[in-house]
This record gives sequence, C-alpha cells and structure tokens, in this order.
Amino acid sequence: MADLWVLPDKEDPLLYPPFPLENHPQSVTTVTDAIEKVAEHLAQRDDLCLHWVGEPNTFPLGSEELRGRVHLYLDRHPCNPGRAARLAERIHVPSYYLKEKLERVDIFHPGQIALLEPLPADRPHRWQPAGATMRRDLREKKNWRGRKVILAIKESLTPLETFRLRRIMNRLKKGAFPELLFSLEPMRSVFEWLPGIEAVFVGGATDQCFSPFLLEAMAAGIPLLAIDAGDRREWVLHGHTGLLLSKKETGPQWVQSISLFLRNGALRRSLGLNGRFIFQWHRSRWKTSEGKGGT
Repeated sequence: MADLWVLPDKEDPLLYPPFPLENHPQSVTTVTDAIEKVAEHLAQRDDLCLHWVGEPNTFPLGSEELRGRVHLYLDRHPCNPGRAARLAERIHVPSYYLKEKLERVDIFHPGQIALLEPLPADRPHRWQPAGATMRRDLREKKNWRGRKVILAIKESLTPLETFRLRRIMNRLKKGAFPELLFSLEPMRSVFEWLPGIEAVFVGGATDQCFSPFLLEAMAAGIPLLAIDAGDRREWVLHGHTGLLLSKKETGPQWVQSISLFLRNGALRRSLGLNGRFIFQWHRSRWKTSEGKGGT
C-alpha cells in the first residue's frame, strides 16, 4: 500500500495530526502538487491510500478510483467537505468533542469518524535542567525577568471573552500583581514562547479543536488556564493540569482562580509537572497502540 500524505501549503508547527511522518514508509506532498502526485500513483496502478490533512474544501480530486482510499484529518468542522466526504473511508479527529459534533450533522456517516489523538514531539520541559536553561534564555531575550507572564491564544477567544479577560488582567496588575505581564498572541507565537511563560490561557471559542496545542503546553510543563468549552475538558483536568474557568461566571470566579494561580508557586509547579506526566503517559500509550485511536 502506497501512503501519500497531502499537507497544507502553509507550514504550521501545530498541524494536526502532529505525529512524526518519517516513521512510516510514504511520500509527502502539498495541496498544490497533490493532483500530479495522485495521477502518478494511479497511472502506476499503485494500491494508494491518500491522507488529506486539513480543510477539505480545496480537495481537487474527484476520481472514483479513490473511493474508500481517502483518510481526512480535521481539527474543526469543515466548511465544504464536498467530494472528499463522499470518497473518504475515515475522518480522523483529535477530540471526542469534535467527533460527537460531526456525528450530529448530516455530512459524514457516523461510522466514518474516528478519534485519533495527537502526539506532539517530546521536548525539554521547564522543570528539568535543559528546559530551565531554555526558559532563562528566552526570558532574557524577551526582557521578562521578574515578570509572571500569561499569554492567551488569540484564536481561542470570543470578542466578549477578550474584553472581559483584558479588564480582569488589568485589574490584577494594578492591584496585587504588578509583576503580571499579559498579552494576546497568535497560537504559533505562544507555541514558540512556551518555555518562558507561567501559563497559557485558552478561551471558549468552539469552531476549532485545541487538543494538539494543549498537549504541546503539557509537554513543556506549562499549566493551562482554560474556559470550560469545546475540547478543553478532555486535557485540562481542573486542579490537576490546570484550572477550568466557567464560560458564564466571568467575574469573581476568574479573578479568584487567576489570583490563586499567580500567588501560589507550588500550585503552578504541581500543575505543570502533572501535565508533563500525563503527556508522557499519553505518549507511551500512543506508541504502544501505534496511534490507532478508538471510535
């Protein structure tokens, strides 16, 4: 069986599924070159399995020869699956939340949808010597020394959540935590700065799964502050790997939880180490099962 992986033209370190493709005998191409590559395989009468990563609304292949030989990998509800949905044997998703969401709409057959949890690459975490060195260097580079840095993922926040979160963080900074540094950043930037921060804030927008990123933060030993919506609860275990905040109770509850987090260094360390432990357990379980998620 020839495996052909089609990745988006734009590179993304948080691409789902983030497992090492080099461990499998296959070829990798981009959306732009997909038609030519598929045509080559079909001309050679290869027993082809096509793995399409990302939004299938640009799926350019309508050949019936591919029916039952297409696997889609989605981290959000597709806008226009079209031909890809009809040809797909499996639709892989990174969370139970998205699996159940897709099963409720009349796009894919429920039997097509399978859970395939992401597997980020291992990395030094902030509580070990190599991670501590990375953290120190990054904080010096960003001029964060002496600051408690919380970065929020811009794509994860609704406009109302953004407004309320800014107001709360400003209130905390002007009050008991003048050392607090808070900023809204694109997910890619937060990913690059993970070792140097105290926590990641993940909002309640539900049009995308953030499971791949949540695991990246846990791998780095970074605690998670997350609004209880979408797929957050699947990895953010309240009081264990992070703190879950109510989507409705955005006033005193958010202030109380974030204040507790900033004030208690032992809590931050415990949350970070617990997240790292769960990441390691997940990684060993994933490898043992060769990444075959349940349905």
